[in-house]
Amino acid sequence: MQIVESITKSDDEEVSLAALYALQSIGDERALEATIGLYDRTENEKNRGKIIYVLGNYDSPKAVTKLIEIAQSDPDPGVQQKAVFALGNKRDEKAVEALKKIVQSKGNSEIRRRALYALGNTDMKDMVLFLGKLAREEDDESLAKAATHVLSNIKDNSATEELKTIIKSAKLADARQAAVHAISNRGDVGSLAVLRDVALNSKEPALSRSAVHAIANINDKQALEVLKEVVEAKVDPRTREVALYAIGNYGGELARDVLIKTASFHPDEKIAKAAVYSLGILMKKGEVELMYDVLKKTKFPEVKKAALYAIMAHGGKAGVEVIANILKTEQDVELRRAAVRSLANSESDDAVDILVDAINNDKNISVRKDGVIALGQIGTPRAQEALVKILENK
Repeated sequence: MQIVESITKSDDEEVSLAALYALQSIGDERALEATIGLYDRTENEKNRGKIIYVLGNYDSPKAVTKLIEIAQSDPDPGVQQKAVFALGNKRDEKAVEALKKIVQSKGNSEIRRRALYALGNTDMKDMVLFLGKLAREEDDESLAKAATHVLSNIKDNSATEELKTIIKSAKLADARQAAVHAISNRGDVGSLAVLRDVALNSKEPALSRSAVHAIANINDKQALEVLKEVVEAKVDPRTREVALYAIGNYGGELARDVLIKTASFHPDEKIAKAAVYSLGILMKKGEVELMYDVLKKTKFPEVKKAALYAIMAHGGKAGVEVIANILKTEQDVELRRAAVRSLANSESDDAVDILVDAINNDKNISVRKDGVIALGQIGTPRAQEALVKILENK
């Protein structure tokens, strides 16, 4: 066959490659031998990579054997990776075993990782057990994480159980973290117990927070109860804050009640403040009484301010009325200043009247000055007129 002879005899790699592409559709044994021979004498790694593409199209044990050899021993990592990819497309037990050996070797980390992802495309027996063991015991972070990622794509109970085991016992933190994320995407009530344990008892705050996010993805009242536990537990403060925001995103009356209670009475100021922010997620337009109630009950000035700004952000006209009442009744100067500043973004004429009253009657000079600044920020004709009158009175 003339094309085969061209491959066999030509010293010009580019000419040989052109002949190879023309030949690949024939696919007989002699053509395969010529392809293997061309690989063996080709020095340029880019051209060797092109030959692997052709080799991968042969449905032959001999082609698989050559691809295994290339994946294990080609001097160029890029060529090895191409061979690994080609092996992953083979429904061949020999290819699967070769990929497993590459993964289990102590060779190039990236090639091992590519081999692992290639295994994920095969019908390998005991895939779940293999991936779980690798994720738990591997010292290479990227490989342990990759094993967890591949496992996360297997949608059955055995994979879920293996992910739980990784969370509890993997050697590397990155693998545990990846397993929590994988569980999170499942939204599985059956995983709640292990996620609860991590959220409440892990010594790694980042892992605890990831577990809280995963719990938040479980659409069940049991998940909300666990989030409540986290808020009350003696865990990392940031983890408790994340749990509060998760409760706000959960929604519903039960979530609202938890947040109101936490914002009003929690002994930790940061936690109470986070509860106010989360409660703001649940507030409906014009619904200010619940936040005003929080403002009156909490003992923390910063929580009061947070509640005040939430009132103004969500309250509309009703919010302006609440701010007016605060300015008349509140003894705390800083809270009155915050109340005045919160009106600066309002375009309501009622807000202008309230500010003018504060400017004229508040006993504190800072409150009065803040009132003038707020009028300038409102910038409506009514506000400008009020500023002119203040100047004229002086």
